[in-house]
Amino acid sequence: MMFQEERAASAYAGRRRRAPRGAHLIGIAGIAGAATMRNVSRGVISVALAHGLLGLYLGPVVISVFHELVVAWTRLGATGQTPESGAH
Repeated sequence: MMFQEERAASAYAGRRRRAPRGAHLIGIAGIAGAATMRNVSRGVISVALAHGLLGLYLGPVVISVFHELVVAWTRLGATGQTPESGAH
């Protein structure tokens, strides 16, 4: 018979991680990835102040692409892989 903690741990292991709040809005806006709403807001405000109307569209895109690159880079470091030893 399984203990209560083991049952809870095995039930949780099969679940997927829940998307951050506002992620569906980012998907509707066409911004790929799991960028947080805070990062998108930073991108909109800072680049809009610097570059005007064009910055309203480019800011969140640049921030989310950079975010995805950092996440991929840290995952490579966590698994101990190097770019040369990737899947072929």
